[in-house]
Amino acid sequence: MYSRLKIAKELLHAKGVIFLSIDDNEFSQLKMLCDEIFDENNNVANFCIIRAEGGGMAKQVIKGHDYCLVYAKDIFSFSPLAKEKDIRGKIVEKDKIKYWIQEDWLRKEFGKYGNCHYEEVLQYKGEKVKKEIDEGLKNGEYVLIPKSNGMNIVGKLRRLDKDSSKFYSILKHLNKSGANELKELKVEFDYPKPSSLIKELVSGATFFSDRKEAIVLDFFAGSGTTGHAVMQLNKEDGGNRKYILCTNNENNICEEVTYQRLKNIQEELPHNLKYYKTEFIPKFSNDEESISEKMMEHIRELIELEYAIEIDGKKYIVLNDEEELDEAISKIENDGKLFVRSGIFLSRSNQRILEEKGVSIIEIPEYYFREELKEVGEL
Repeated sequence: MYSRLKIAKELLHAKGVIFLSIDDNEFSQLKMLCDEIFDENNNVANFCIIRAEGGGMAKQVIKGHDYCLVYAKDIFSFSPLAKEKDIRGKIVEKDKIKYWIQEDWLRKEFGKYGNCHYEEVLQYKGEKVKKEIDEGLKNGEYVLIPKSNGMNIVGKLRRLDKDSSKFYSILKHLNKSGANELKELKVEFDYPKPSSLIKELVSGATFFSDRKEAIVLDFFAGSGTTGHAVMQLNKEDGGNRKYILCTNNENNICEEVTYQRLKNIQEELPHNLKYYKTEFIPKFSNDEESISEKMMEHIRELIELEYAIEIDGKKYIVLNDEEELDEAISKIENDGKLFVRSGIFLSRSNQRILEEKGVSIIEIPEYYFREELKEVGEL
């Protein structure tokens, strides 16, 4: 766990955050480990997650909760976890941005005259405040809301995606909700987390508009709840978050549970979905095939993963053989990408044609395996 968390810290964005779910048995050990790796000053929260309620079979105390430790990479760069404010005013849309109208913002200013009527501003607050409000009405910061008494209340426009509430340290998300979700998706898995929990946490870390393109990594993917939650959240708030899920394939969990779940939600939540298997290539072997040739056998998946594309032979082409060059140049579409195996020579005329088409040329496998090939003397 120590080495895995060290790597996780390196992968974290400077403004990033990590969530770690744990039960009573290992809470203290994990807390000390995280304090050492991430620094206790970067501890954002220790959530108590209520996961069950009602009776149980325990002889002593029924355990109905887990914990979620939260650490920022740098607490000074990290924006606090935020959630949607409990809105009590009317919601309006202006220039495709949603606002809510706060009607009571002048209440403190008016004291006992708490109705905040525009017509009374000059009388009770003077010309300076009246001028400020008129300027706000002119630039769209304020609006007038007619009331039944014939007067108007001054409402203040507040952006929904900029206005937030803080998190409370106790969250309630029952495990049975997660089990019911998988049942509906016809996938079997023991003790899945409810997507509502992951969605609340991811939403909290990416609430503001400049965070809605975050990459969410889960290296204990299990039943794929994180991927499901991220796509639900994108649909709800128009975000463009991406997820990466990692798991072993013990008992075929990756193929039959994680992948299958995300495949089954494609109609409801369509998105790009692929899974990849990792494989190790020995540095030295008795085979005549070079390391470079072996790596080329797996290059397609790396390209698709990095660029989030499908090698389709039109917009994106992998060129393994010089004899295929002319055909590739004629077939490739404008603004495409041509991944060229090292050793294949492109003439000036070839390069000019590709340049006119706006095609990017990327040399492989050096782009992905430069250091590895240097290590075995093939570069």
